[in-house]
Amino acid sequence: MIMSEPTTYPVIFVGAGPGRPDLITVAGRQALTEADLVIYAGSLVSPEMLSWARPGTELADSSGLDLEEIVAKMTEAHFLGRKAVRLHTGDPSLYGAVAEQFQALRQRGVPYRVIPGVTAAFAAAAALELEFTLPEICQTLILTRAPGRTPTPETEKLTELAASGASLAIYLSADQADRVAAALIPARGPEAPVCVVYRASWPDQRLVWTTAAGLVADLAAAGIKRQAVILAGPAVEAWRADRVSPASRLYDPEFSHGFRLSRKENTSRPAAKEDPGLIIAGYNSDLPSPLAVYGLTRPGAEIARRLAAGLPWAKVFLPARLAEAGAGEEAFDRFARVLTDNYRHYRGHLVAAAAGIVVRTLAPLLADKTLDPAVIVVDQAGRFAVSLVSGHLGRANALAKAAANILGGQAVITTATDSAGKPALDSIAVDLGFQLDNPAALPRIGRRLLEDEPVPVYDPGAWLEPHLAHWPADFVRLSDPPDLIRSSPLIWVGPEAPAFPETWLAIRPPCLFAGFGLNRGTAIEELESLLVEVFQRHLLSIKALAGLATIAAKRDEPGLAALARKLNLPLHSFSTEELAGPRVPTPSEVVARHMGVESVCEAAAMLAARTDRLLVTKQKSKNATLAVALTSSR
Repeated sequence: MIMSEPTTYPVIFVGAGPGRPDLITVAGRQALTEADLVIYAGSLVSPEMLSWARPGTELADSSGLDLEEIVAKMTEAHFLGRKAVRLHTGDPSLYGAVAEQFQALRQRGVPYRVIPGVTAAFAAAAALELEFTLPEICQTLILTRAPGRTPTPETEKLTELAASGASLAIYLSADQADRVAAALIPARGPEAPVCVVYRASWPDQRLVWTTAAGLVADLAAAGIKRQAVILAGPAVEAWRADRVSPASRLYDPEFSHGFRLSRKENTSRPAAKEDPGLIIAGYNSDLPSPLAVYGLTRPGAEIARRLAAGLPWAKVFLPARLAEAGAGEEAFDRFARVLTDNYRHYRGHLVAAAAGIVVRTLAPLLADKTLDPAVIVVDQAGRFAVSLVSGHLGRANALAKAAANILGGQAVITTATDSAGKPALDSIAVDLGFQLDNPAALPRIGRRLLEDEPVPVYDPGAWLEPHLAHWPADFVRLSDPPDLIRSSPLIWVGPEAPAFPETWLAIRPPCLFAGFGLNRGTAIEELESLLVEVFQRHLLSIKALAGLATIAAKRDEPGLAALARKLNLPLHSFSTEELAGPRVPTPSEVVARHMGVESVCEAAAMLAARTDRLLVTKQKSKNATLAVALTSSR
């Protein structure tokens, strides 16, 4: 009997991200679910990620292993035909000590590949809602560290980097705060703001605002010696001073770029049928993801591969006779079965096949335009990309244009408003991150626009106004609240939620922040019930929520964290020093005794919304308090 050699696999280096389990990439999580061996950085990787490994997967904590032991485990797994994952915190390429592992594997003839991850600097910026690259303020970000037991090259002195004028994200240096301060003070001044983000994205994340001169004392007082990123420089200073940078030219209507013509050029552009590029219009890069791409024949398989190569988060599904397992392609036996299985798990589907096959397979899967994913059909020559399902809300129209751009073909868009050059309100809302109430009103509004009848708009906060200005003849601006008994189509923009007529479309900008105070162990059910009851009583839409907020000491409360995940909202937390800043309407001596600050829910809501006023003052349940603030930031 001849024994065949086992199938071998490359070692996969996976970036786990900054800490929060759901911030690992889709590809990284998939690698974990397929692994036979996971070697992980136990002191830095969330244990929750390890639960994604299959039962029986060998788990090895690298914190107790040296380089030779780690490489030996990976090498043995490879030659035994086992799938090995080396799980690093953040992104492996940044302070990951992976180069030496790569070299050792190459010397042993072991192939490897890398799946990148989100590094802590970007999680820290997300926690602050900070942009590092501001037009005319700062366009450079330096990721660096202070010299400690590991020295830094002479050409990378922190004093010189600080003096460069770039923004700084300083890693692995909380225990070298004196050296960081000594570099920042002469470059930025002793009062230059500095933010230290401890355990960015973790449940116990903390933000410590200080100055260059106060860095050493404030880090010592906070007890932070590791697992922190120190942010400093022009972007941080602009954020702290609430300084607004000049608008980016990317979205300037008078500025052309590769995917959009300027307003002036667009009005003089020839009709689509005369356009030699065969692309109907530029597309917004905010495409649905993840994407599933299918081919049914050999030409269709090549189309699918071309599409996947040019689209983010795309996975290829092909018949078993055509799929290449080594390329990460998934094999299937029946197209109807794989599309049915995938339908709700991917936000977009692109099929290189005849439209009739796709339509017959889709028919029993279709549910509602607000729920269905985008579906695109591409002919096997790549000449046409047809937006078939969920053109606006699912971004199928944008996806069809992206597919046509990749293939050098033409997007086929049949939605009436697009064909007539009229505004598609659901598409505009998706682009802006707004949500819709009563989308059933869209057909009436669309029909009115198609018949050149202006639609009334009540938008007291001017949330949508800048985006409707491109169609001055299609909308009538109302300065006073409309009468709730009127029955004609109307657009209401804002967080208010009175009993609307069925002909009205309500567009909800993310403009409300809910501040919570709570006792230890408060269940998600109580917090959710309080939130719903308060919003209903004050006629506010939960779809207008932009985030939750609380004191840093309660950020790790399971009930509150679970509510944030359920609502898919960020959870902001603030130190007692920050919460002492706002003047709140209902301070509490009891809260002051227990938490060291007179207000949690009201102050947290105001800080998160960056406002000095509350929309809803403190409301109570048995174990929690809630306040709501309205932001004016757009």
